[in-house]
Amino acid sequence: MPADKLAVSQAAQVLELAGFLEEQSDQDAVFTSFFKQTANLRLLISQFKELEQKLGELSRSLQEIEEARVKADLFFENFRDYRTYYFQEASKALEFIKQAFDLYSFEKAFFKPQFSGSIDLGRAISDFELRKEANSSFKVKSENLASFLQHLLERNLLKKSRLDNEGLRILFQNSNELFVEAENAKIRRLDRLCKQLEGDYWEQ
Repeated sequence: MPADKLAVSQAAQVLELAGFLEEQSDQDAVFTSFFKQTANLRLLISQFKELEQKLGELSRSLQEIEEARVKADLFFENFRDYRTYYFQEASKALEFIKQAFDLYSFEKAFFKPQFSGSIDLGRAISDFELRKEANSSFKVKSENLASFLQHLLERNLLKKSRLDNEGLRILFQNSNELFVEAENAKIRRLDRLCKQLEGDYWEQ
C-alpha cells in the first residue's frame, strides 16, 4: 500500500480507537483508571503525534497538487475551442442561439440537416427566405433564424442538424443540447450567456 494511503488508513484506525476510548472513559470511571494504569500512554501519545505529523505533510502535498491542478486547468482552458451546452428546455437553447447571433452581429447562417434530403422543408424555403447552397445546406438570414428554428423544433427536425457561420458552428445533439465550435474568446463569452439563460455545459 502506498505511504499516503497507509497513513490515512492508520489515522482512521487510531481515530476510531481514540473515539471508543473517550466514550468509555466518559461513561465508566473504573475503565479510565484501569486504562491509565495498564496502557503505555506516553507511547500512544508519541505515536499519535507522529501520525498527525504525517497527515499534515500529506495534507500540504494534496494542497500543492490541487493548486497545480487549478493552474493546469486554467492553462488548458485558454485553448478550448468547443463546448457542449445543455438547457432544460429547447426554447432556451433556441434563445441561446438567437442571442449568440445578436451578440456577434452575424448576418447569416447555413443550416444543414443530418442527411442530405432527409427532411422536406416545403413551404419553409419561401416562408423563411431560404436559399439552397451547393453543399446541401440552406442559407438563412439572421432575422429569420429564430422563427425558422422554431419551425423545425415544432416538427422535431432539429436533432443532428447543423448551423454554420464564419465564426461559429453549432451541432444539435438534441433540441436542447448543443455542441458548439468557435474560437476561445467566443466560447468563454458563450459560457456566460449559457449561465444567464439557466443552462449548463459539460467540462469535457
